[in-house]
Amino acid sequence: MKPRKIPRRHVEKVVYVEGPNLFVIALAPSSNEKITESNASIIQTNTYSLEQWEIANCGRKITMREFFALDSSNCLDCPYSGNSGNGECYTHKYQQYTGFLAQLRSIKREHLTPFNEDKRTRILSLSEGRYIRFGTYGEPSLMDATLVSQMARVASTWTGYT
Repeated sequence: MKPRKIPRRHVEKVVYVEGPNLFVIALAPSSNEKITESNASIIQTNTYSLEQWEIANCGRKITMREFFALDSSNCLDCPYSGNSGNGECYTHKYQQYTGFLAQLRSIKREHLTPFNEDKRTRILSLSEGRYIRFGTYGEPSLMDATLVSQMARVASTWTGYT
């Protein structure tokens, strides 16, 4: 089954909370020519700390340093993390940072709910026949292993970063 076309700026996402982390699985167009052609819509997974969501939504201007210093639960002991490493992760660029803030600010507090079967069904439906990029931001191994396996099975292809 060929995936349906998604309008250029349209984003569909599933959000859930597990422990200290916020997981975002989003279907959206990507302009990254290394992984997709001509702004095709792909699935990307992001793992944020709830602290990052809180600071993104605190109503004041925050710095990149402040934001990435709150990555201990979602980046763990990565040598490139902002909390315990040298802070030189490839995601620590202004464009990515502003995208993370925009994504986090689009998530209302009432959507910060636990994973459930309805969310699994929605994620698998969005993933069907798509390219999936696990770990666009954050440690993808924190995602439920069964969910990752199911997503990979229904995807056209996938890659992962850890």
